[in-house]
Formats: sequence, C-alpha cells, structure tokens
Amino acid sequence: MLVAVSGVFVILVGCFPWNTFPDLHDAAALGQALTQWSAMILLAAAAGRGAFRTLTFATVAVSLATFVVFVAGLDGGRSPLLPLGIAERLAFDTLTLWTTAVGVSVAIQIARRTPMTRDLRPSSAASKTTP
Repeated sequence: MLVAVSGVFVILVGCFPWNTFPDLHDAAALGQALTQWSAMILLAAAAGRGAFRTLTFATVAVSLATFVVFVAGLDGGRSPLLPLGIAERLAFDTLTLWTTAVGVSVAIQIARRTPMTRDLRPSSAASKTTP
C-alpha cells in the first residue's frame, strides 16, 4: 500500500513542476520520499536476511544521506562531496529505480510460478486425427 501511495506522489511531482508550482512539487516529493522509505524499510524487515534486504537497506541509506545533502544545499549550503543536482538524483531516482527493479523481480517470480494455461507443443492426443 505504501509503495502505491508513493507512486501517486511521484505522479503529483510530475504534474506540478517545480518551476511553476514549487510548493506543491516539494510537498509531493517529500510525500514520496517519506512513504517510499517507510515501505522499503518495512518490506526489507519482513523479507528477512538476503540480497533483497541488503540492497533495500543500502538504497534507503544512499537516498536518505543524499536527501540530507540536497536539503542542506537548498538553504544555500554547499556540499564538497556532491553538486546539488546529483544529490537530488541520488535521493529520489534511487527510489524510482528500486521500485522498478522490485516490480520486474515480482513479475518474473510470478511468471515462473504460474503454469501456462495451454501447452504450445502439440500433444500426442491432439496430433491424432479421428476419421
């Protein structure tokens, strides 16, 4: 549910560009970040040990750290480590990439577990003709 809500916030970020609706854009971006981080932490904790958990926590850490750098830069501060634009991309685009990767992974797992409804190879019974 939180991932879906985060997706709605991403849509709102796009609907309200910063150059014309800065307050709405910023509110939607903050909503996306907060719901996405929450969803990622809950999903990683529920998943237990493994690559998914490790990669998810690492993604959250990168996103949170660069979010702090980005927000500090908005107030006129400068980071010797990252330009403002790169900090913004790392803070937010990592979330979108994580969502895409998880979605593809889930789709692949579902496809592997779901039996095909029909076999495309002709069966011996189907290949026999009746007079």
